[in-house]
Amino acid sequence: MRTVPTHHRSAFSLIELLLVVAVIMLLMTMAQMALSNVSNSTRLSTSAQVVGDAFNLARQIAVAQNQYVQVRLFSLKDTPGKYSVIGIYRSDMPYYLADYAPVETAGKMRKEGQFKKLQDPVVLWSSAQHSTLLSILEGETLRKGTTTKIDGKDYDWVSFYFRPDGAMDVKLPSASTDNFATLTMISSGGQQGNQLPQNFVTLTLDPINGRFRVLRP
Repeated sequence: MRTVPTHHRSAFSLIELLLVVAVIMLLMTMAQMALSNVSNSTRLSTSAQVVGDAFNLARQIAVAQNQYVQVRLFSLKDTPGKYSVIGIYRSDMPYYLADYAPVETAGKMRKEGQFKKLQDPVVLWSSAQHSTLLSILEGETLRKGTTTKIDGKDYDWVSFYFRPDGAMDVKLPSASTDNFATLTMISSGGQQGNQLPQNFVTLTLDPINGRFRVLRP
């Protein structure tokens, strides 16, 4: 009687299986990071478009209607220095008051359209080095307004005007070596100290003519 040879199949060792699992996890992590970077970049681009459109609209109204147009930058009350909502207000003259409520109640300052919101978690980051416009606005008490409720949440705000000639009412510090102000937006958790993350957007604004450019690294 002939004996049928037995074929031995080699199995994977535990170490080999663990190695395969580790490689798969590494690839999944890398893919997740890549998707996260793409998503964050998209949010930044969309938010830059929101800010640019709001500024363009405010400037166009000021020039076309021969009015002063106030731009308000709102930050949640518990997150000072991180602005995520923009409001546009028409007025017959620039008002610099501690309490704007009477002016608005009298109809001398009228909100234009809906609030413009940056995509969460993108914010306009207050920084003397990277966001000189916000640094200027925060340094002047009369450019700040009373708490405003938006979607049930309390926001504080700072403001500037576009004048009927299209210029901004912002005066750069005499020590400034640049002829423009900057406004930088980042992911809300992206900054390390005063250092910008790898992915951010900066707007440079010329106070003389009110025009701006969007810069990406």
